[in-house]
Amino acid sequence: MMSKRPSMLNLSDFPVGQPVKPVNIAAVEEAAERQGFSARDQAVRADGAGEAAPEVSADVQAPSQPPRSRREKRTYRTGRTESWSVKASPETLDVLYRVIEQNGWSVAEGFERAVAAFDAAHGKG
Repeated sequence: MMSKRPSMLNLSDFPVGQPVKPVNIAAVEEAAERQGFSARDQAVRADGAGEAAPEVSADVQAPSQPPRSRREKRTYRTGRTESWSVKASPETLDVLYRVIEQNGWSVAEGFERAVAAFDAAHGKG
């Protein structure tokens, strides 16, 4: 028989069933205009002013960024069970991958060697 756990969330003070006040769209638009905000789609304005957003053709592309190099997948069965995610600059990753490729290491082995070198240089253990 399962026991019923008491709710830790007390909503007794929350107003239930009270009507929501309607929003004055014109006042919101006026305040937004005073602050320098603009609608993404002018067709949504309450007073009908503005034009619909232009259609974007399929051949229009986002601003180009330098292409990211695709690296070869590396799958190893090593018994390593912990994962760690970190953001790094493309330049840092280029150095990491260049060094591990030159030495024939897996990414994990390269990381382990980098940690060992860091510990040797700066560690106390």
